[in-house]
Amino acid sequence: DDDSSLAEPDFAQQQEAIQKATGKRPRRAAPPQQGFEEGAEAAAVDPLLAAENAEGGSIPGGSGEAAVDGEEEVIEVVQSAIDPYYAEMPMDQLVEAVVAYLRTCDNPKLVDEEEEGMVFPALLSRIDDCSIPLLLDVVEMPFRNSTMDRYGTVFKDLVRDRILQDAEEIDPDLILRSIVVMGISAGRRKRDLDFFKTLGKLLVTNINSYKDPNDLVRVMTAFNRAKIVPPNSFLALMGRRFPVLNKRQPLRALPAYRVFSNLYRMGHDQMNPFRYLADRMFETIMANLKKEKIRLKKIERAVKTGDTEKLEATKREVELERINAMKKLADETKEEDYQKGAAEALAEEQWGGAEQGAQAVRRRFLELSEVRPLHLTKMLIVLARFGAPHQQYFRPLLAPLIIPSIPHFPPPSLSRIIRAIRLFKTSDEIILKAIIDQLVALGPKQAVMSDVLEILRALAHPDAPVPSNTEAFMMLSYSIFTDEARLRARDMCLVASDLLLFSKKEDVTVPALETMMKLVEVFAKRMTYLMDIGVLSLTHSEILEDISRQLKHKDESGAIAAMREKRREVNKMGDDEYYMLIDIDVRETYFKIQLVDNFNTYGPWRPIPGLLQVDFKQALTSVRVDFILEAVHLYEQSYPEQLRITVKRLLSKAILMKMSDEGEEVVVEGEIVMRPNAPIGFSAATVKKFANMLKVTPLKRVRRSPITWKFLLEKAIAVSDEDVIKLCNESLAYLEEAKKAGTPQSSLEKETSFEYEGEEVFIPQSELREAIAAQ
Repeated sequence: DDDSSLAEPDFAQQQEAIQKATGKRPRRAAPPQQGFEEGAEAAAVDPLLAAENAEGGSIPGGSGEAAVDGEEEVIEVVQSAIDPYYAEMPMDQLVEAVVAYLRTCDNPKLVDEEEEGMVFPALLSRIDDCSIPLLLDVVEMPFRNSTMDRYGTVFKDLVRDRILQDAEEIDPDLILRSIVVMGISAGRRKRDLDFFKTLGKLLVTNINSYKDPNDLVRVMTAFNRAKIVPPNSFLALMGRRFPVLNKRQPLRALPAYRVFSNLYRMGHDQMNPFRYLADRMFETIMANLKKEKIRLKKIERAVKTGDTEKLEATKREVELERINAMKKLADETKEEDYQKGAAEALAEEQWGGAEQGAQAVRRRFLELSEVRPLHLTKMLIVLARFGAPHQQYFRPLLAPLIIPSIPHFPPPSLSRIIRAIRLFKTSDEIILKAIIDQLVALGPKQAVMSDVLEILRALAHPDAPVPSNTEAFMMLSYSIFTDEARLRARDMCLVASDLLLFSKKEDVTVPALETMMKLVEVFAKRMTYLMDIGVLSLTHSEILEDISRQLKHKDESGAIAAMREKRREVNKMGDDEYYMLIDIDVRETYFKIQLVDNFNTYGPWRPIPGLLQVDFKQALTSVRVDFILEAVHLYEQSYPEQLRITVKRLLSKAILMKMSDEGEEVVVEGEIVMRPNAPIGFSAATVKKFANMLKVTPLKRVRRSPITWKFLLEKAIAVSDEDVIKLCNESLAYLEEAKKAGTPQSSLEKETSFEYEGEEVFIPQSELREAIAAQ
């Protein structure tokens, strides 16, 4: 959105800032001359438009390559748009004026399109005369969105081209600064790849010129911000260079973590750099723990001796150290926030508790580790995936740091600690007991099901201890797994397998284990139902049957026998025929919905990742509208009332766009375009099936949209289905009356609005398949 439209702009502060930077009062630009053509008027307002026909991205009036025909005419327009005051101003003062303007634009009310029309055209026309350091001073300033749209993007592109032109002549310090500034402030586009390739090679050539490891930390951060993945040779060089530079200037915990996380994101697979950086983080933590012990001993000694003055002095010293450490941590963390996203950064900063004791625990964690729980837990899980020894990297942190902080960890950090426990294959009972206590305290409603699954797998390991609170954990697990609303068939097999391994442990007496064994019957009943509607992978039923046989569990309810009998019926039919009962596109869409809907978002803690949403929306563009609706119908039958709001929105939008006259959004060569909907024909059976699925679909937005019923009405008229035609007309009439009455869609009734009271038009699945096959 254009920030200049928020309020009437007040230019006084801008004029004052520019006058302070330049020593002169800026003048207003002269009004544009009359009589220009439409394109010339546009160029007068934004002279960059006049450069679109220039070759090589050069600005008319600069020293770039020759432009196309009509260059002289365009130059006149650009020159007429530049205030002579700024055109004659010394370059350093002009840059100071631009920087001063951008600094004042922190207040959106001070964004001034007229002021930009004076300073930016002057700078753009003289960009070849400006030194690279001065250009970088402008680039690293924050741009408002409207300013970025008008001048920022093209300006940064021209700065990038200018740096490339002089790349062989700039010194090592300027190479490093160019990478950092352009990567953090102006990266993230595919066209920047050549720029970073060139400067990356120059950085490697001058690698011995950089003595501060924090400089290379900023380089790695810039590459990550610009979505650039360097080659393995460059990552290996960085991994070898940090140990050398660390001897001169040791890395603290947060910079070490930044390099650690960036190497992992970029696909580096050598263990040595990761362990070295982790050692630097551990050195910081252990040094801080040692300082804490010394301070506590001083306080304890002062209390015992009754020395009040010494006690107060020690407390003031501790408080001063704490304040300085927190200030340093806040300054260093600003560059890291972009990796987490604004919402998660804010949530993790606030943590969600206001009790004084909880705040003290969180503050202590930050002081000792100098990183957030997000950072420490990510580091631990990466080390666990690489197979690092838990005795060196996990056990020393348990008692002094991790266990006291577990009740106050954000949900994602708690989940990462739990996964690290399983991957490390730890045998420390103290951490298992603390995690179980936390999960039990959360209860069945708030405990994350994937965390419970992970702890059950950790306890099932042959070398894992059996904590004293295992009984409480088993009861919690039974409560969660009995409500199989979101439990997938794969998860059921994993739980049964873990119970089998746990039952094989010697000298283990857990009364609740017998209760847990009843879950096998619950899972068997569930799988039988999934086979009935045709969405179960048959391998899962075979695995569960085999595990139940090894458990020697008494099938008191007969659910396992019923599942076995259903499997035999499918065998007689043939596995291929079973999988053909549902169209392949419907089946694939069903499992894609299941994948997105089951993605762990920790309740309202964070949304479904944007990349997953984009991939899901793109996958739906290749599926027919009736197939998507059927997949949703099957999913609702499998997991009643469990479809998340975000997934409902994505599905509703995809279905409505496929039925609209405007078409649907698709991604073509990185661009979003509207693709017209191809006409599809519905058979009489498909029309009836579509109508019945609409009446019970959980997608209320689809059911309450006139687009839906107009689409179905057209299909019903084509096959002369009077029952469905009547249903569509009644629904459209109701929606029209509700619209006239001003009734919001959210308050429309589900049953009374669209329930067809005439002859039932539902066709069973078996008869419907026979009808379709006959056609």
